[in-house]
Amino acid sequence: MQADLNDVEWTRLFDGTERFDVVVAADVLEHLYDPWRTLREMGSFISPDGYLVISLPHVGHAAVVSCLINGDFEYRDWGLLDRTHIRFFGLKNIEALFAEADYKIVEAKYVIKPPEFTELAASWAKLSRTVQDALKSSAHADVYQVVVKAVPRSYPGNPVFLIPPNPCGTAATSLASLKMRIGCRLSPQVKQRIRKGLDLLGIHL
Repeated sequence: MQADLNDVEWTRLFDGTERFDVVVAADVLEHLYDPWRTLREMGSFISPDGYLVISLPHVGHAAVVSCLINGDFEYRDWGLLDRTHIRFFGLKNIEALFAEADYKIVEAKYVIKPPEFTELAASWAKLSRTVQDALKSSAHADVYQVVVKAVPRSYPGNPVFLIPPNPCGTAATSLASLKMRIGCRLSPQVKQRIRKGLDLLGIHL
């Protein structure tokens, strides 16, 4: 059975079918006009003990940032900048995506790939070693893809966070320190390019 998930009527194709123990969407949501709606609708197909397994590319990868710095955000036939991607997600955006669809993430795994081993390696190689070191100082610079197991928020159990909150404030302090270290190594022009590029994508890393 095939369905166009951008068609608001796609769920009708499954009328009368039994619910599934697991629903998998592998690198799907970033291709949709309204992934929030589609994610909510997927919940109607899982059994009472069922769950979702979702994978998403991570736009905060250092190789993508290198493209912004170089002013060359070129779409490609595959990978992080696949030309059919119409939505982009940083780690906080992935958390928000599931929260807004009334799910909680209960398990998360990262696919790790250094920028020099990605399809964007040529862009990465154009950066100075100083800038590369600054970008690599981010804890999630090498996260190429995020794979999560998610359940409806009403299910028992606590969620896991892609960026763990810290009520004592040390996480916020560490993040501020990281931004300061990176900022000291980047020129104002480079910082402005990164900021404008991420703003256009609606990304908050």
